[in-house]
Amino acid sequence: MRDGQESADSSDDDDDDDDDTRVAALLAGVRAAGGWLPYVAAPRNELVEFRRQLPSLQRGPSSVPAKVERLFTDLGVPDEVFRHVLAFWRSARNY
Repeated sequence: MRDGQESADSSDDDDDDDDDTRVAALLAGVRAAGGWLPYVAAPRNELVEFRRQLPSLQRGPSSVPAKVERLFTDLGVPDEVFRHVLAFWRSARNY
């Protein structure tokens, strides 16, 4: 029985090590971004940058719904409106 207990304890230690590694990676990411808010905002900022580069990347007809395409490609939609729409999107970093 003792051997079985040691085996269970070692798997718990492995889970703790995995958790420690994930926490360390999260903290390193937050630190590299300059804080929690910049870390959470990074995916949205990447979409804003993608939106700016998109006109030079388009090569043919789009398969994206017209409303989404307009949001990303219509230069008449100000960045502030684009960011406001993205504020309702929750990425994996929000949780």
